[in-house]
Amino acid sequence: MKNALVLTTSYPRYFGDFAGNFVKSYICQNLKDYKVKVICPNSKNADDSYEKQISISRFNYFFKSKQNLAYGNGIPDNFKKISALIQIPFFLVSFFINSFKEVKNKNLIVSHWLLPSGVIGSLLHLFFKVEHRCVIHGGDFYLSKKIFAGKYFRSFVYKNSSLLEVVSPKILNEIKKETETEASLIKLPIETEDYDLTKNLDSIYEEFKLKKDKKIILCLARLIRLKGVNFFISASQGLEDYQFVVAGNGEEEENLKDLAKKLKVRINFFNDIFGQKKWDLLRVADLVVIPSIEINGREEGTPIVALESLFLGKKIIATKTGGLKYLIENGKNGWLVEPENSGQIHSKILEFFSK
Repeated sequence: MKNALVLTTSYPRYFGDFAGNFVKSYICQNLKDYKVKVICPNSKNADDSYEKQISISRFNYFFKSKQNLAYGNGIPDNFKKISALIQIPFFLVSFFINSFKEVKNKNLIVSHWLLPSGVIGSLLHLFFKVEHRCVIHGGDFYLSKKIFAGKYFRSFVYKNSSLLEVVSPKILNEIKKETETEASLIKLPIETEDYDLTKNLDSIYEEFKLKKDKKIILCLARLIRLKGVNFFISASQGLEDYQFVVAGNGEEEENLKDLAKKLKVRINFFNDIFGQKKWDLLRVADLVVIPSIEINGREEGTPIVALESLFLGKKIIATKTGGLKYLIENGKNGWLVEPENSGQIHSKILEFFSK
């Protein structure tokens, strides 16, 4: 069996963690024929005992209890903390050294995110002549356009990659203008084989204590600022006849609960929604809302939950950000609204249920 080294700044820290879940899904979908080793940052609450098939090597880059550059709301947002900025050089050195140690006998290097993983993967390609592919998520691409020498970093990664895999058509078009390196849209994974999609719906309503006679509007997301869940909560005002559900974990959870209390709206919050529970909630949802926003040029690619919802035939209200602009066709599989506009979300909900 061939060996692959995956470089990433985010990977699930424990069973059910949303952080870096895309990377894990990518490995399961696209690297089935490889024995995979993942290099990623450590975290004080990391517990990799859940992972039985993929080997994980976590590196420390500062005092373990003080590390706060990775995870949380994501590295671009964490830059706002002075303590995180101080950790950048230590992070880069530790990431490179630990990747360097593991590259021996590898047939493929896959870097998730242009910076810093793509640069490190490109350096390893130069030193060891191992094939290198870079997965570009979106926020990393736009971040590289804002920082000093960003275009040179992009050019370096392009030249030292055999393939650039991109999450949205918009970014793909921009990259094709910059390089001759092969670039393509990534095959986003939808995993259903291990889950029961015929489970009795009554048992699902009962498990989540949801009412069968009231429509369910679901927002399933990692609870960070980029997901825009606060606009979903604001959109629920005046819609007491519907059941609004927020499912996910993240740094913004308490802020979102406080917002719901402040607005005096009833929101059903559910934590640790993954695997079978995720599919169960999607099945009983009457409508799915994906209110992602853009933060300093950083936007999502195509959220996996959008593909999963469409797979089940659910209609989606989504914002005009990232890959969602290309996935959702107004009036066919859903509706597009402007980012950060709870009023438009509110109106589209009423429009959908009035038909």
